[in-house]
Amino acid sequence: MLKSLISFVFATLEKIAPSVGARLGVWLFLKPFGRKLTPSEMRFEQDSRGFWLHVGERKVWVRSVGTGPEVIVAHGWSSHGLMLKTLIQALRDNDYCVIFPDFPAHGSSPGNSSNGFEFGETMSALLVRNPNTHALVGHSLGALGCIMALTQTPNKVEKFVSVAAPVKFDHVLLRFIQQVSAGKKTHDIMDKLLQVRFPQDKSEFSAIDLILKKPVNVSMLVVQDDSDPEVQVSDAREFARVAGADILITQSLGHIKIMHDYSTIEKIINFIEMT
Repeated sequence: MLKSLISFVFATLEKIAPSVGARLGVWLFLKPFGRKLTPSEMRFEQDSRGFWLHVGERKVWVRSVGTGPEVIVAHGWSSHGLMLKTLIQALRDNDYCVIFPDFPAHGSSPGNSSNGFEFGETMSALLVRNPNTHALVGHSLGALGCIMALTQTPNKVEKFVSVAAPVKFDHVLLRFIQQVSAGKKTHDIMDKLLQVRFPQDKSEFSAIDLILKKPVNVSMLVVQDDSDPEVQVSDAREFARVAGADILITQSLGHIKIMHDYSTIEKIINFIEMT
């Protein structure tokens, strides 16, 4: 019902007031939608340790479980750290200390809006706080945040697993336009408004461009599903080629289920453990 209403509003504004639709689009583009914890996530949270991390003017709630080499796990947009508990549990059970933040305006971290740059800043702050981090695993926008941190912050990370990372900003914005049933006028005005709000070059929000400008000395695995509506397999293949990464293509898991698939998780852990 809500999705139909949003589509109707944007389709109408595209015809009569695309500038209004673009301003509404920017607000919606930067606003994550909250997800309540499930009973199993609540139980898992009770076994975790937590602390506040200050990232600029934002406060970020960070949890950790287990002991051993440190692995930071980064969730995606409109998600939270505990949503990746299947992966986190598996890493903990394989003797890792797993650190997982709720990015700004997500989960237990305060705020009403966020953006990819804040994801990157949070990951950079975590790498500074935990300089001996062994591996990073990022899903969706969390993976892009990892790439930003790896290319911008001195670190000792040895392994990085990128799952369903949005590797090109233009594709992210176009996907949003499709989801809300807006059109080219709204898209073009939104693009200009976002450039004003974020004066950084678009390449700063592109995984491929970041790696091209500053290659990282990290062993990398790119994981992508062939039925993911958010990220094209061709983009993942191009990113893996540019980054010199191994690639794992899964089937029929989509954008979310891939992070709960035991076979995929086993392959991710095997990659992290591989010497």
